[in-house]
Amino acid sequence: MKSCTYTKDELGNDVAIYSNGFTFTGILNNGNPVKGTIKDDKGHLVYEGEIECDIYQYFQQYHKSGRTIKTKK
Repeated sequence: MKSCTYTKDELGNDVAIYSNGFTFTGILNNGNPVKGTIKDDKGHLVYEGEIECDIYQYFQQYHKSGRTIKTKK
């Protein structure tokens, strides 16, 4: 089960805060991330761009590599 809370930042962007401390800031569609920025619990950039799969896959990939995930272009 996905565990997160939703809020807005000072600019009015949607923000999802996940139980693992990761955050998504950008466009949500029915609570699902569409396009934006994912950061880890320390504020380091995980990914920026269109969310093309389940957001938890980005979390897992970042944990494995320890590096920012490059946007597919």
